[in-house]
Amino acid sequence: MKGVLGWWRRRQNPLCRGSDRLEAWAALLLAAVLLLGVPTVGIAAGLASWEDGRARAEARARTLHQVPAETLRDAPPAVRGSDVSTPTHRIPVRWTDPDGTRHTDRAKVPAGTEQGTSVSVWLDHNGEVAKAPPTTDAVTLDAVSTGTGAALGAAVSALALWWAHRRVSLRRRLAEWERAWEQVGPEWGSQKS
Repeated sequence: MKGVLGWWRRRQNPLCRGSDRLEAWAALLLAAVLLLGVPTVGIAAGLASWEDGRARAEARARTLHQVPAETLRDAPPAVRGSDVSTPTHRIPVRWTDPDGTRHTDRAKVPAGTEQGTSVSVWLDHNGEVAKAPPTTDAVTLDAVSTGTGAALGAAVSALALWWAHRRVSLRRRLAEWERAWEQVGPEWGSQKS
């Protein structure tokens, strides 16, 4: 900010070329984009993702229903040193429909679940075991990831445009200096001491 304020005071300096002024305005624009635009993009993308994820989770939850089931064997224990915080295993489970029909299928249960333990199983409209709808935490994590990615993408794009602008500005500045030298150089070299 100190550099921008210093430029603002020196903008009438005869040594300050048009390319210098343009570069200073571009720096001001970049600062505004990074301070205001990037967070706005991240928040907007995160909120849109959260709304979409929540609507999808609610729609999926309406097409599924939970039933209590009983595990038919022990689930393998959690492996020590595993990176997974709550490992699950697919093991056979049995549940009974309201009409008394018994069903058996494989469902995911937490590691270490013992045989005969009661677990909840999600079923689809055909009565088959289905993946549980996303939790609020999963939807929120996805929204935060999307918002963060969008913000980073916007920041990288802004910085890439700034870098490209700097390269073009440098070429223009060198061309301006070359033209100025063509006017002054012959006079400077012709003077003899």
